Amino acid sequence: NADSEFFPLISVRAQYPRKARKMGIEGWCLIHFTVSSTGNVIEETVKIVDSEPRYFFELSCRRAVARFKFQPRMINGRGVEVPDVPYIFVFELTGPA
Repeated sequence: NADSEFFPLISVRAQYPRKARKMGIEGWCLIHFTVSSTGNVIEETVKIVDSEPRYFFELSCRRAVARFKFQPRMINGRGVEVPDVPYIFVFELTGPA
């Protein structure tokens, strides 16, 4: 799948949720979204595919991915939408909480 090679030009790090950090919880969140013909993430298309543990990281990931910027996918010289682009955020604690 060519879209697995579709990387953001600008990516925003998801903020580590305070509650998860305080509780010492690490995890991940997989999301899919559509990139517009101009290279922006279409916010309404952002969907949480899976996360572990659930209900800790989803909101932070939604906020971050909405600010990503991609090189538009070009077909015949025109930008086209790219649906179901996957991205995984990993949350790991480093140092004291």
